Amino acid sequence: EKCGMPSVLAVPTTSGTGSETTGTAVFVDVEGVGAKTGISARGLRPRLGIVDPENMGSAPRGVKIAAGWDVLCHALESYTVVEFDRRPGPAPRTPLDRPAYQGANPISDIWCLKTLDLIRRYFVRSVIHPDDVAARDAMALAATYAGIGFGNAGLHAPHGMSYAISGLSRTSPLPRLRYAFPDYASASADDLAAPPGSSSSAHAIHPAGIPHGVAVAVCAPAVFRLTAAAAPRRHAEAAEALTGVGVPEGAAGETLSGVLQGLMERLGVPPGLAHMGFEDGDVETLVERSVCQQRVIGLAPMPLVGDTLGLMFQEAMRY
Repeated sequence: EKCGMPSVLAVPTTSGTGSETTGTAVFVDVEGVGAKTGISARGLRPRLGIVDPENMGSAPRGVKIAAGWDVLCHALESYTVVEFDRRPGPAPRTPLDRPAYQGANPISDIWCLKTLDLIRRYFVRSVIHPDDVAARDAMALAATYAGIGFGNAGLHAPHGMSYAISGLSRTSPLPRLRYAFPDYASASADDLAAPPGSSSSAHAIHPAGIPHGVAVAVCAPAVFRLTAAAAPRRHAEAAEALTGVGVPEGAAGETLSGVLQGLMERLGVPPGLAHMGFEDGDVETLVERSVCQQRVIGLAPMPLVGDTLGLMFQEAMRY
């Protein structure tokens, strides 16, 4: 009530955003720059969230895939953001002065690791077997767990980069951009792999643009391969939670990148930005529209200047 906003009651219909737990809102091209952006405020946090997996049962396959990737990256990013006592800037004077995203902390860690365990066991299963009630329920729980985790700790590069990808595909559509996904448009694996300029109608970009979860997913393998060197222990712990086996710290980046690429292939996510019509010449524009997302970019475990983001986008072109 102090901020003058009415109380929010949140009832999610996808297992993805975790917005029933967070104080975050996302806008599409609010300033005409061709990029999504977001705001965080305590007053946006729902007073009550009702999570009923029955509401997710009719979600199309493509929605389940994109939303599930959002859950995965929420947990993975949140666990690997800069730790709360190393967050840039001066320490807040009082608890009320703390930002919504405080950096990785012992409480958010619990939610994130449990989410990654649920993702490992149930994400693919929930997509392949849409009538699997246990998998559906587990993914609904994972989305909420991840929301509690990242709603307190924050996110970093994959989400910051995704805003430029989704925003550009929706608000400043390039004729060569295309995206086809199960239940968004009818497309075969050959359609998805076909070069830009194909006459296939499946290559017309969906009016809503590239789905958020897919835009995040396509960046993730490149990001975690590079950020692991800045926080090897936390990346190795996240990789262990996601794979179920111990991972040496020195192999954490390659392991995470490989696991994520394998999931992309198994679920039909295009293997890189180039497969959605982006070109190497777009990297500069994508960097310009990402670097301003300091709400999340600034929480990465390593400084993300233009050159580093450019390297990440370049690697994310083709896997």
